[in-house]
Amino acid sequence: MKHTVIYGFVVLALSAFFTGTALADTFEGRAKCSSCHKSQAKSWKDTAHAKAMESLKPGTRKEAKVKAKLDPEKDYTQDKDCVGCHVDGFGKKGGYTIEAAKKPLAAVGCESCHGPGKAYRGDHRKAGQAFESKGTTMQRKVLADKGQDFQFEEACSACHLNYEGSPWKGAKAPYTRSHRQLTRNTPLTLRRW
Repeated sequence: MKHTVIYGFVVLALSAFFTGTALADTFEGRAKCSSCHKSQAKSWKDTAHAKAMESLKPGTRKEAKVKAKLDPEKDYTQDKDCVGCHVDGFGKKGGYTIEAAKKPLAAVGCESCHGPGKAYRGDHRKAGQAFESKGTTMQRKVLADKGQDFQFEEACSACHLNYEGSPWKGAKAPYTRSHRQLTRNTPLTLRRW
């Protein structure tokens, strides 16, 4: 019996390894991206996305919270209905969790838009090196097939357009209360780096 259980675990582990599920959806944090994308990281630090988790703390963004009918003195950093739009990978393997918060994921960083980096970072880095040394480019499809997201309108909409009555087809409860009041009738523009 003991050998059967051990054999079963070995088979499961090997299966996960060879099918890639052991590495799937693993978030690494913005420091990995920032090591090469220095100018993007520098400009990102001054954005609302960089300070997204800070905005959930008591006493911050008071006017916006009042407008959204939220208590400006309440700490929303532990609220699962709020945190998901303020961090990388909430509810996904390797993503931010309230129980075991990881500072590199505690903001709307690179992986919020581009997906979990573990799956594609190696190929992404090789593509960058090839471009710098030879001027050659890699087809986006190669990186997209590895998991890098280039069509991140859905990721943006999940937070910025998730309100009742939204024109976005993916809107569903629990609705994003603050953005419903703050961004309704305001066009969403997506900034591409």
